[in-house]
Amino acid sequence: MATVHPWRTRLRRIAWALLIWLALVGLPSIPVVRAVLSAPLRAHDPEARGEVAYVLAAGLPFMRERLVAASDLYHLGRVERIVLAHDRRRSNFHFATQTQWTSEQWAVHTLVSMDVPRDRIDLIEIQNGLLDTLEEARALRAARPDLRRVVLVSSPSHLRRARLAFQRAAPDDLQVDVYQAQGPIYSVEVFHPIWWEYLKLAVYFVLA
Repeated sequence: MATVHPWRTRLRRIAWALLIWLALVGLPSIPVVRAVLSAPLRAHDPEARGEVAYVLAAGLPFMRERLVAASDLYHLGRVERIVLAHDRRRSNFHFATQTQWTSEQWAVHTLVSMDVPRDRIDLIEIQNGLLDTLEEARALRAARPDLRRVVLVSSPSHLRRARLAFQRAAPDDLQVDVYQAQGPIYSVEVFHPIWWEYLKLAVYFVLA
């Protein structure tokens, strides 16, 4: 029986690890490749309009591009108001006030700096849960039971799952338009693992 040298075993393991990294992280991080891989996840209504734009919650890098898109919808006259989730987690330091701002303070400040009037920005409470986007849908429905048409603003690969969640939360009387915050090649989410979003979408199909 031939002896397998330990260095060959190590090289084989390294090669497999590199292949897995390349498949799950490396290649999907190339913008053009990611755009192709994420196509089934994306949904976008270029002429989206509604009573409000709801900006899906996210960390600051993702949130900023979503806020810019929501501001554009407001200034185009496509929505009357912008709705955000309360997010009182501590975020970046604000030098003008010399205080540590929360994520929601930064979000509101960003919209106001883009000439969205403060009285056109609403904040709603979200309950923590296993399916965060579904909880956001339920919270918006509870806060605005009169709502008949909403525009969801989020990163490109999140929108099919977001629309599914909101349609499940209000299947009969709420029209849901979706608006991507940025093109798939230019979005800050380009370095976010794409397989994770596919897994989340599968979970939502089963549990939402």
